Amino acid sequence: MRKTKSRDYMPRTVAIGVQNFENIIKNNYFYIDKINFIKEW
Repeated sequence: MRKTKSRDYMPRTVAIGVQNFENIIKNNYFYIDKINFIKEW
């Protein structure tokens, strides 16, 4: 039987203002890549 971590059941938070990918991964943040949006803008 696989043990689950509490973060498996917690909703992900959008990483607003977080610029360190290590922190995004460690904290299980939801990352939105906006590079194409910026290019079009």
